[in-house]
Amino acid sequence: MSFWKIAANTFLESIREPIYFIMLFCAFIIIGNMPGLTLFVFFQQLKMVIDSSMATTLIFGMIVLVLSASNTLAREMRNGTVLLLMSKPVHRWVFVTAKVCGIIASGVLFTVLCHFATLIAIFTASDQFRFNMYSYVGFFLVLIVALAFGLFMNFQRNSSFSELTIKSLVVLLPIWTLVCKFICDKPEVDISNVMYAMVLVSYAVSIMGTLAVVIAIKFDVVANLFFCTILFFGGLLSGYLFQRETDFVLIKLIQNLFYAILPNWQYFWLADSVALGRMIPGKYLLYGGLYTILYIFVVSFWAIAFFQTREIAKDSR
Repeated sequence: MSFWKIAANTFLESIREPIYFIMLFCAFIIIGNMPGLTLFVFFQQLKMVIDSSMATTLIFGMIVLVLSASNTLAREMRNGTVLLLMSKPVHRWVFVTAKVCGIIASGVLFTVLCHFATLIAIFTASDQFRFNMYSYVGFFLVLIVALAFGLFMNFQRNSSFSELTIKSLVVLLPIWTLVCKFICDKPEVDISNVMYAMVLVSYAVSIMGTLAVVIAIKFDVVANLFFCTILFFGGLLSGYLFQRETDFVLIKLIQNLFYAILPNWQYFWLADSVALGRMIPGKYLLYGGLYTILYIFVVSFWAIAFFQTREIAKDSR
């Protein structure tokens, strides 16, 4: 029972963070305006919309999870909440795994909302030479309605503006995406294939969220951002850095070790395949999901090991 309460509380704390809300709406503005920015890129409009929108989701999702993980853990250690929990019958491993699940859940929500915005952008850019104003204006009206609802409920009940706005978007964005499917021209890309690529992006963000929790146990926000940036760029270059041919057995073992530790983000980025019309096999999605679950499982063990030796009493002031 305590696991689910801590996980749910971590999820709610994450979506209530101002940085979560700001980053989400910045992503919406970028993705929503992408069809207009690429309107006269002949025969490359959809490709640029898909690439740019998915890249925005990936980068913003990773950044917001790093900041959310650092803020929730650092604040609880600073104000003594962790010490209070440890005084109750709550094991450290329960606390850490619940934090990981809560952070991952907030990251999945972030990416799913951005994916709906991406689908709306694709429907808006379905015609090479005609900008669909209905889907474009409707998307930003949905954002305005969600903001108005959040403001009204915050004023009436003093509830969390960020939380209520995001919850309203969970309802409104899927509805408007479905409406766009009927009022817009059929895009030249396979929507199911695009959705497969989006799921892989969510996998990558979930892995980064788990790594952010591990680092947040030992370091503050700035250091967490620094190390996660290294892990991100190292993962992008892992194939080049650690898959090079060598005659030395020891160097080869070290290369294989680093290649196994660093997640290869390129395996989760298939936007180019979608733009070129290459189908993503369902088996690839399944293997990617199994890899993600296994990686999160192993990294969670690292987090538990770090937290077992973490002195939390001295952090409460």
